[in-house]
Amino acid sequence: MRVFAVQLTQLSLLLLALFGLASWVGFEDWLGDPLYRLQGLGPWAVIASLLLLWVDVLLPIPSSLCMIANGAIFGSGQGALISLVGGVGATLIAHLLGKRYQRHMIKDLSEQDYARSQFYLTKWGAFAIVLSRPVPILAESIAILSGALPYSLTQISLYATLGHLVPCVLYAQVGASLGTM
Repeated sequence: MRVFAVQLTQLSLLLLALFGLASWVGFEDWLGDPLYRLQGLGPWAVIASLLLLWVDVLLPIPSSLCMIANGAIFGSGQGALISLVGGVGATLIAHLLGKRYQRHMIKDLSEQDYARSQFYLTKWGAFAIVLSRPVPILAESIAILSGALPYSLTQISLYATLGHLVPCVLYAQVGASLGTM
């Protein structure tokens, strides 16, 4: 289990470094106000919002601001649904990245350490996925590490939905209230 804690730390630091680099080159400045940028896209705003939420796995996209913008543009119901699809999709993308990275995660483990790690990850993995969804960097790191879990895409989707549901609804409601001002 210690190996996965080290890998979680390493992944978090790598994502933080990617975010720092993207901010340094001005990527975040370009995004600035997602509401302003998404409103100008008309019917393409849904696709743009989904893409922004999906690339949040590796780039510093302010997903909470995108979700608030979804509520402001599409209303609380549709905004929450778009944000939920975007958030769950991002979790699945990260999970699939982790599946590709899995052989690197387990290559140095003995059979006993691997069995013990699988036991703990299976026992606590779903809980970690659900609770980490609204936490920047940690959410992406845990979703990537979930690639080592013996869960199906359906299970990962369920856990991601449970973890994203409340934040997506709340952000969309905030956005909808801003959109009516």
